[in-house]
Amino acid sequence: MVAKVALQRATRSGKLVFANGWPFITNQGELVVGERVRFWYYNRGYENHRVADGKLLIGDDCYINGSIIRAHKEVCIGNGVFLAPGSILSDTTDWWSDQPATAAITVGDHAWLATRCTIMPRCTLANQPWLALVL
Repeated sequence: MVAKVALQRATRSGKLVFANGWPFITNQGELVVGERVRFWYYNRGYENHRVADGKLLIGDDCYINGSIIRAHKEVCIGNGVFLAPGSILSDTTDWWSDQPATAAITVGDHAWLATRCTIMPRCTLANQPWLALVL
């Protein structure tokens, strides 16, 4: 029930999407969530996922555990991806730069992003990387 309420602004959401805690999601662009996606959160009070005027595409069988995702252009997360707590995917530098850069991010299938890793604009991770360190 929590996932249905949290994802009510999603463009499309698959079956068997589950949320533990309360993910805070804003969508002003395109948000597509695959099937059997799990959102796991402990805190509320900050924006977990923000789709400004871009696209956020989340594949099937993903596990998103306390991560922060910002999509101003395009963030594409493949199937079977695990995002550990505190990982950040941001396709823009507008939160720390006076001259922001925006470029797409692609995370391949079955990737595992370690705790507190940061993926920035123009980053593409191939299929099945075991670990992504701070970039």
